[in-house]
Amino acid sequence: MTIRQLRFISVSYLLLPNLLFFFFWTNSILAAFCLGICVWLYYSEFRDQQFPRAAALRLPEIFKILLTGAVLSLLAGVCGFFYQTDDYWAHNTKFYELFTHDWPLRIPTHGPVVGYYYGYYVVPAFISKIAGQLSEAAILGWTMLGMSLGVAWLYISLGHKIRYMLPVLTIGDFGHFCSSAVSKLFGVRYPLEHFGIEMWSNFENLFWVPNQIIPSMLMGGMLVYGVRQGIAAERMVFPIVLSLWWAVFPAFTSLVLVAAMVAGKWFKRRLTGFTLDEICAALLPLILAVPVLLLFISHERPAVIGWIWNFNSRFGYRLLEYGLNVGVNVAVMIFLYRYFSRNDRTRKLDAAFYLAAILLLILPLVRIGKVNDLLIRGFMPLLITAGLSTFHFASVFDFHKKRFSSRITVTMLLVTFCILGSSLPGIGRVVRAMKVNAISTQLLPASISFEPVPYDAYANVYEVLRARWSQTEADQYLGKSDSVYERFIAPECGRARND
Repeated sequence: MTIRQLRFISVSYLLLPNLLFFFFWTNSILAAFCLGICVWLYYSEFRDQQFPRAAALRLPEIFKILLTGAVLSLLAGVCGFFYQTDDYWAHNTKFYELFTHDWPLRIPTHGPVVGYYYGYYVVPAFISKIAGQLSEAAILGWTMLGMSLGVAWLYISLGHKIRYMLPVLTIGDFGHFCSSAVSKLFGVRYPLEHFGIEMWSNFENLFWVPNQIIPSMLMGGMLVYGVRQGIAAERMVFPIVLSLWWAVFPAFTSLVLVAAMVAGKWFKRRLTGFTLDEICAALLPLILAVPVLLLFISHERPAVIGWIWNFNSRFGYRLLEYGLNVGVNVAVMIFLYRYFSRNDRTRKLDAAFYLAAILLLILPLVRIGKVNDLLIRGFMPLLITAGLSTFHFASVFDFHKKRFSSRITVTMLLVTFCILGSSLPGIGRVVRAMKVNAISTQLLPASISFEPVPYDAYANVYEVLRARWSQTEADQYLGKSDSVYERFIAPECGRARND
């Protein structure tokens, strides 16, 4: 498989749910317009020559990647073979309501459209509708394909060394390791509030939001590969916009990162002008983002948003939480990056890495969502970018491993400690999945209790959020009947009634 083929398949994968969005969630005139733009951009991907045509993945490597994608999908809890986190009550309900209800989803039946991101679920739900029954095979196969594509980009960016994928996915968990160690050793822990200033690694998010880690791996992997190969950053705008329907906060942070890179490039070239292809690649996909964003902000009640110090008077604890969960993690990332990249003369990845690090420091100052989704989910592609930028230089680590017994230094020990400290929480999650699963509960029913989360326990996402989370979290996704989306974008048939 060539890089060009991998890119084309990845964009196709992200595009399919968006085609369903424009067809079912927008009116016929807007749908024709947006689908036309999709066709043009997709054709541009087909004729793009920036991605190499040379073979990048051999058949045995493809099998290895597919196996890794399947393992990650199962470990994540998809279809309930292994331990499932509480978020699967929402995941399974969304899949079920998409299968049982007409699109777009409205609550109540003739009310406004629900402002939720359903990108991950719509293709398996569409297959289920065709099959006439809820198809677990469809959502499992869809997830495995997405995970495999994400793994492929990580694998290529890591110099075909899959063993460094775990450090990349667990980067960002060093703060959790430190806080857990301090709590267990000294019994000291800052008080938890209604929302956290926490950095969750991609591996931790794997068990909570597989729907969002897939586009995060694709965006981060394609971005780092493109930077290394000198591919125009504008080529990232299309896949990022397609990811909005999948995961709004990871797409938002990725767009900010790429926008900063493109702005810097355009500023340097302000006297030389730009080609039409560059302008179209950067700006045309943004048109597709407008209907999706208008749906997301079409809420009866606005989402919780503001500076973190406006929500709590105990500023000292917030400062401690920020320093431990954000400051320490970013410091560790910079230390590891500088260590592994110290012999790199090209410095191609410096801009992407340090821009990601700056965003990791700034974004936690803003709270969006009841549990601060911007921080917990939005960091995912930024951490992928930082991790790949660091462990792309893994050959340095391989070199030192060969001489580890004869040249042990304090710096090397500190590097090893940082990597292990970040990885241990993720390893703990794997151990939990190995202990609590469908097989272990059959073998040891007296000591292990595990029951997969049902799909049909609740009628819709509003009911499950209200029952298992809070009324506030349920209300924040309800649509608004007089919103711009309802008046100008929603399909004519079934449009919300104001009487």
